[in-house]
Amino acid sequence: PIAIGASGLLLAVAATMKASAIGFIPAAALAAFLLPARLSITSRLRRVVFPLALGGVIGALPVFLYLAADPELFLAHAVGFHTGPHVAYWAAQTGEGSDVAMSFAARAQLAYLVWTQGANAVLIFGLVLMALLLAEVEGRQTIRRLGRKLLTGPVLLVLATTVTIFIMSFVPTPSFPQYFAPVIVCLVLLLTLLYSRLDSAQQVRIRPVLVAACVVLLILNLPRLTQHLGKLPNPESWTPMQVHRHGIALAERLAEARLEGKVATLAPVYPLEAELPVYPELATGQFAYRTAEYTDADLLRHYTTTYPTEIEALFRDDPPAAFLVGFEPVLEAPMVRFARENGYLRVEDLGITDRYGKGTLYLRDTPGVREEAGRRPK
Repeated sequence: PIAIGASGLLLAVAATMKASAIGFIPAAALAAFLLPARLSITSRLRRVVFPLALGGVIGALPVFLYLAADPELFLAHAVGFHTGPHVAYWAAQTGEGSDVAMSFAARAQLAYLVWTQGANAVLIFGLVLMALLLAEVEGRQTIRRLGRKLLTGPVLLVLATTVTIFIMSFVPTPSFPQYFAPVIVCLVLLLTLLYSRLDSAQQVRIRPVLVAACVVLLILNLPRLTQHLGKLPNPESWTPMQVHRHGIALAERLAEARLEGKVATLAPVYPLEAELPVYPELATGQFAYRTAEYTDADLLRHYTTTYPTEIEALFRDDPPAAFLVGFEPVLEAPMVRFARENGYLRVEDLGITDRYGKGTLYLRDTPGVREEAGRRPK
């Protein structure tokens, strides 16, 4: 019961962190009422169903609390956004890139690439080889012995989960590569279970092949596994520390210029890391902002956001102390235009660089800013 309760807890926590993990829950919930088959109804409810449900409720408690507090608001953010403006925004973009797929055909092609490329091809090879060994029996006993080896509770649970995850991976529109990754988890679990169904002689035969496959997997993934090893001895180079350092540098730059007020940016993690105020309309970065014009009025009332065409009016009513731009040039264009038209001074040596771009700071023109600019080397 303790292990089953922990499983329910972890399943719920996974689903609250990533919606695609919901696909692992239905098969587990159904299996709680069917497996192990030897249990009586009373014993099953006490030892399996109740612990699994209790763990799930505890793990999902944060979501339940938000849902209970304001169901309409919760559904508008968790469901309405992803089925409405998010889809409309991507549908309005030109073409389908290598990392985003809108049509079913494009999603199928993307899924095929994710599931079969590189290391996953080795995984599929291992599964096929395992299935061939399991089928290696003689005469009329083939189907009966194969069924006896395969049709066990754990294997059926993983197979059912695989089917559920497979179907769910095609539901979201648009699709991104990470949406198809959970299927790979199921394949790894299935490979492990199939190996456990081999007899000792078959395990001895296949072991060298599996070791060789592991070596190939390591070689294929070595660049990704080792890309950050050089940073381990130096915590200051880790991304969280870099973000914190950039945020503090931003706060110091504003303090030197004797500026107070909000920072307008589509990368709010930097000012928020330094406890600087940001616009609530831009607190989600680009996401609510870029989809606002595609959001119907009934849904939009649940969001705190603004349009790219309306953001300059927001700045006129509440001018920011600074603009931090350089991460989304198209979406940031109205911000840059407002800064230039209203005499904000550009600072290029800010030092904020990430995978989205290089940060550029515009400071509101005040005597403190001009004084600070005069002290800095040209």
